[in-house]
Amino acid sequence: MGLVSPELGRIDENSINT
Repeated sequence: MGLVSPELGRIDENSINT
């Protein structure tokens, strides 16, 4: 997918979204 995981505070492996 490539979405941000706000719960973990990290970026998804398939996406760069800061």
